Amino acid sequence: MWIVEECVSPQRIVCEFAIIAGVERLPRIKLSGDLEGDYVVVLEHDRGALRIAPEQKDGAPTVVALKQTTWACPTQWEGTLEDGRTLFAHCRRGELSVGLGESVNDAIDNTAADKALCFEYVEDGPMSFAELRAHLYGLLDFPEGLVVEGGRRRGAGLALGDG
Repeated sequence: MWIVEECVSPQRIVCEFAIIAGVERLPRIKLSGDLEGDYVVVLEHDRGALRIAPEQKDGAPTVVALKQTTWACPTQWEGTLEDGRTLFAHCRRGELSVGLGESVNDAIDNTAADKALCFEYVEDGPMSFAELRAHLYGLLDFPEGLVVEGGRRRGAGLALGDG
């Protein structure tokens, strides 16, 4: 039995060349049987398949600002954590690497595989915010209401699906 809580879509605002989207709360589900427990739906794939992860009760560093600086080749984000550190996420050729540092240059240096907060192989191609959040679930907290800036412009008045 799966119980899915209702989730309100984020508001999206188009600003000249950027999309600003509010982050919504990830839906929660309860599973029974061998995998009984509380889970978070971190990503919904095509055809309804869900990527889920056990709910994290103890928390992770909180992202307070995030901006997507490039859309493709590579897809990149820069952000700030609650403790003042800088976040840099980079996805190119199917490699996602995330670094933290005192400055953006330090964070970029820390995306190397041996220093990265996260370094993993993912699908090749542009990565959406929803996919980034799914890969970083449990490592970073993207709180409800976080404003994510950036994205690419598809035309005046059009908003991107999720990032």
